[in-house]
Amino acid sequence: MSQTARAFGTFFGSPWPSGICDDGTQVETPVGEPCEMCGEAIQVFDRGSFVGAMRGEEGNFVPILAPVHRECSLRSVMGGIGHIHNHLHWCLEEHDPDAGMGYRQSALMVWDWIAEHGFPTRDEP
Repeated sequence: MSQTARAFGTFFGSPWPSGICDDGTQVETPVGEPCEMCGEAIQVFDRGSFVGAMRGEEGNFVPILAPVHRECSLRSVMGGIGHIHNHLHWCLEEHDPDAGMGYRQSALMVWDWIAEHGFPTRDEP
């Protein structure tokens, strides 16, 4: 996919309940390109959006819009699965919010946890 086909507010893959899919434009899935957050290649059935990134060599960086899996994007906001399950142990003692897993695996687990438990509310401790 060419860079010109990308813009903020675009997403790839099947739509999911989110503002970007409600108000954005669906574009071709960037199969084979690395996710900006986990580094794993985007696969044909993945879903996600694009984030601003810089590419190039020192002194010659160019801004681009890079693909990111929807789960990795959520993990970047919510923290890793270790953070969710036992913040004290994984974040403060082990300094590993992903609980020993890779970023992508942790992100998938965070997505599943949120799907099962929902987002916390302001009234929750």
